[in-house]
Amino acid sequence: ADGYLFSNWTNAQGAVVSTDAIFDFEITNDTAFTAHFTAMGVVATPTFSPAEGTYYDAVNVELEGATSGATIHYTTDGSTPTASSAIYNGPISLAATSTTTINAIAMMENMTNSAMASATYTVLPTYTVTIADNIVNGTVRANVTRAAEGVTVNLTAIADEGYHFAAWNVTTETGAVEVSANNSFAMPAGNVTISATFVANEYTITYMLDNTVYDVDTFAFGTTITLVDNPTKEGYNL
Repeated sequence: ADGYLFSNWTNAQGAVVSTDAIFDFEITNDTAFTAHFTAMGVVATPTFSPAEGTYYDAVNVELEGATSGATIHYTTDGSTPTASSAIYNGPISLAATSTTTINAIAMMENMTNSAMASATYTVLPTYTVTIADNIVNGTVRANVTRAAEGVTVNLTAIADEGYHFAAWNVTTETGAVEVSANNSFAMPAGNVTISATFVANEYTITYMLDNTVYDVDTFAFGTTITLVDNPTKEGYNL
């Protein structure tokens, strides 16, 4: 019977007369024999590490069974494992751009097969986030160096003294990527390069004589300033 193992035969007096499943005997009078069966143990259900979920670039899945000596059989095509399915003997490597369901069963002689364990893994590719090396008058940072498509990438622009941030320039091989007002963008399906423009601050010089403005100039930070001609006032020396 499923889930049981033959143990022995006993006679009417309860004495064990054979431990062979096939028992030959000579009939000399009325007699009765009883077959005894022992319930089989159940093999522990395999477990997965890491747990099912979404991973990036690649993931190695390990199977483990708590029943010592049991053999784990598994499939990756969604079918139910059998004794002829692949035998687990090391991590199962899953590559990017795939969704795979691993089904596993543990088996051992004279024990009932484990329940089937199942786990689904989605592996997404990631792309590089590179800061351009020709940025001047400021520093740019991103919160990640790699990201999967759709992941939000946050940017920070730090202007040098005398400069202010003006604009982002995020590009892929196929074109520009829009950066939101809060300095972030959704990662496209491709590598990106991040650059930024920093512009010099402008400052105003106002010339006054006796509290009267007689000239105004505007200069960008770092500009060499040449003052206007010296003001004059009748009866006074500068």
